Amino acid sequence: MSEPTPTTVRRDAALAGLVVAPSWPLSSTIAVNPLSGMEDQRLPLALDRAELLFGGRGLLTLGEYRAALHAGRVTVEGLRAALGRAVALDGLPPVRVGDRWHPVEDVLLADLIDGVEDPAPARALRSVAEQVDAAAGTDLAAQVDLVASEHCLQAALGVRRLPAALRDADPAEVLLEALHALRVPAYAHRSYLEVHVAALPGWSAHLRWRDESGDGGSALLEYLAVRLEAEARLVDGRGWYHGDGPLPRTATATVAARTAAVARALGATADEHQGLATALAVLPARRRALVWLDAYEHGIHDRILTGIERARAPRPSITSD
Repeated sequence: MSEPTPTTVRRDAALAGLVVAPSWPLSSTIAVNPLSGMEDQRLPLALDRAELLFGGRGLLTLGEYRAALHAGRVTVEGLRAALGRAVALDGLPPVRVGDRWHPVEDVLLADLIDGVEDPAPARALRSVAEQVDAAAGTDLAAQVDLVASEHCLQAALGVRRLPAALRDADPAEVLLEALHALRVPAYAHRSYLEVHVAALPGWSAHLRWRDESGDGGSALLEYLAVRLEAEARLVDGRGWYHGDGPLPRTATATVAARTAAVARALGATADEHQGLATALAVLPARRRALVWLDAYEHGIHDRILTGIERARAPRPSITSD
């Protein structure tokens, strides 16, 4: 692999900015697609990646979907149909609970309606400063955010006051030096810069818009240079990049917790937990909210079509004697 250069860092910074949608000034912004940088991925993968980067929830909680069920916006029949679209249920052996044999569909339905919630999402792709904070109890990441926010506020007010390291310097060169100080290998430059873009996504989105509108020049690149120069200076060798290996997993309910909740709902004994756990493995915890989403959307779709058909139906004529 060739050595990184300011040119390659400029490219990586531009690509990293794609994880946020360009945001116009509030006077003309209605909404943006929070997954705009991940439109080439299937929805489940895009949601997982966004949760790891931003620490946000991409779908409603199970409790919110269950409230929709109680309000009639989702039906049990709609949930069963959504389960059938999500999982191949044919041929799966039933599960015995007491004197009854339950189809796997019923076990999964109990998990959807009465199962445990997934844990709150958390930002799992973290910067070196965040990792040092977690280990040492410091607040380096907050200091980096403060430096970056002050830079953005000054730019918004038309004041261009750069840190000493960036004055009369190419921001790409400063950024490259900071990446080197944090021991981020060249192949990880883009992914590491994405972590910093996602740290303050509102500012990053606005700076991306400024670049693309021709107003900011290299606003996002300069912002990243400010962030990483501050990070490298504050970390000061107390930590470095540890991003090799598999990506962290999104937070989901454990098999044991799901099994215990379904056992309570179906009245199963401890000896029957294993059969329930085997059935639950057919639908990973992470996919439960997607099943609810499918049922919710199909319910809206069906109600709209029903309303259209009723509107098309001929009305009985009214004649007077």
